[in-house]
Amino acid sequence: MKDPEHLLRYRLKEEGMVYRYGGTDLIDLKPVDWIELVDRAERTYRIAVQRDNHLMVRFAVITRDSTSRERTEEVTSYANYHALDGVQTALQVARTRDGRRISGVLRYVHIQSESGAGLLHQGRAGAAVSEVGSKADKKKAAKAKRTEEEFTVFSSQ
Repeated sequence: MKDPEHLLRYRLKEEGMVYRYGGTDLIDLKPVDWIELVDRAERTYRIAVQRDNHLMVRFAVITRDSTSRERTEEVTSYANYHALDGVQTALQVARTRDGRRISGVLRYVHIQSESGAGLLHQGRAGAAVSEVGSKADKKKAAKAKRTEEEFTVFSSQ
């Protein structure tokens, strides 16, 4: 599993999960704290959290091939955080595998509703936009002007 949300929501209390403080570091000239988690399958998850605002800056998954013992590291970098309806959201997300860039996404999200209070929209390339809120908010949002654009900067396999 290479999804930080799944790891943090569902796997933290998993039997055999080991937690460690990985120390401090500088990422993009900002001080961060590293947290390391190791599961029973010996996958290592490293999370870099910015010290001043506690936002995730990096998420790394380190695995080893069971036969060759070769190490593979996939890193997801999060940048350009903006508050969207009070929720800090990374508008730039980039992934690398063993130091080579495999994808990058630049998101532009503009939300406008009649009441001035928009809904949170989440988007991925090719996926439908989901709405979070009450039924009344969804009805208002249906009448409101909504725009979401997502640009894939670079993507390869």
